[in-house]
Amino acid sequence: MSVIKNFQTQANKGTWVSATKCNVGDILQVTTAPSIDNTSFPGKVYLVMDVKLERTNEIMKLRLSSAAVNNLVGAFSDNETTWIGKRIRVAGKMNYAGLGKEGLIYVPA
Repeated sequence: MSVIKNFQTQANKGTWVSATKCNVGDILQVTTAPSIDNTSFPGKVYLVMDVKLERTNEIMKLRLSSAAVNNLVGAFSDNETTWIGKRIRVAGKMNYAGLGKEGLIYVPA
């Protein structure tokens, strides 16, 4: 396998949910129990899980901030095992000026 092909194979594993890959109205179905990620970004804590983008059936990784979790926990509960099978709707997109990029707003589907 060429270096480029090898890179593409490795780089495309575990594709993350992002504003460039998802549309407003898309549904993400949770496929694994959420876990805490406090190592990817120093000083930041996120909830991460695998999800299926229903529009394409692609398995992706979803990283949620505390604000996003607060939008979902009322409907999903604070027990991570009950999140498996739950559906999350992309309700909108938001520009994060401080980061210079667009993010997604999540609500229960």
